[in-house]
Amino acid sequence: MKINLLLILSIVFIYFGCEDSEVVDADLGYKEYIVVRSELFADSIFTGVTFTKTLPLEETYDLSKAELKDVFVYLRVDGVQIIPLHYTSDGIYKPLYNIKIRPKSTYELFAKVNGKSIYASTYIPEVPRISKTTFHSDEYVEVYIESRAQECYGSVFYIAYSQNSYSAKSTDFHSIVEAPNSDFNEVILSRTEEIPEQFRNAIYRSVTSIQVYSFDLSFSDYFKTRGNNQPITNSFIQGGDPIAWNVKGENVIGMFIGVNKSRIESVSQ
Repeated sequence: MKINLLLILSIVFIYFGCEDSEVVDADLGYKEYIVVRSELFADSIFTGVTFTKTLPLEETYDLSKAELKDVFVYLRVDGVQIIPLHYTSDGIYKPLYNIKIRPKSTYELFAKVNGKSIYASTYIPEVPRISKTTFHSDEYVEVYIESRAQECYGSVFYIAYSQNSYSAKSTDFHSIVEAPNSDFNEVILSRTEEIPEQFRNAIYRSVTSIQVYSFDLSFSDYFKTRGNNQPITNSFIQGGDPIAWNVKGENVIGMFIGVNKSRIESVSQ
């Protein structure tokens, strides 16, 4: 997940808090957004929710200026359990005690900032079920996954060759896939990014592994639209639809997303 979700919202700070504003029309006014981000890893200790705000484009990004310290926020688990969150540091809000994120559960986020309400909901996926893996002309790995409702999937590769300390890995997902009509148990095809040419031979094929990540289904819409905020000349608006954030509220952007992952597995020969 860190391979991809560390990228989540980093584009926000590039877009809203970048120091270089050459492509921005000076006549456009600054609009402040609240930025919410949280990754809820199944069977792991909850690491909290981060609340920050965007800064003007001409201002160098400074977390001490961007963090929000006065957010009223709590989680609701499966519509029953209420977990208050408290400010710790750097805009991060956590419970007073460690909680483990439960697969197959729904976590809701409720927050208020300056009297404005924020809401998000995410389903925590199960461990992805890998049916088969195979190389596609040594260019990338195809992964067949038994899908579930409410989930979508992305695959990454790892290559390790200890003799000469060669290594390579995916830095992002090539694509995010989901079952048509959210059918249960349908086998769907995922693929990794392309393997660098220097690793496309029998030696490295034997030490190539894959890992599959499962996400709440809303991540699929985010992934498809995440490039839509790239600035173009003299405009804040990139062609295409807005980014499909799953955090809702007035002037609020961000992702509150459930995640799980498979073991790292060797690719079938």
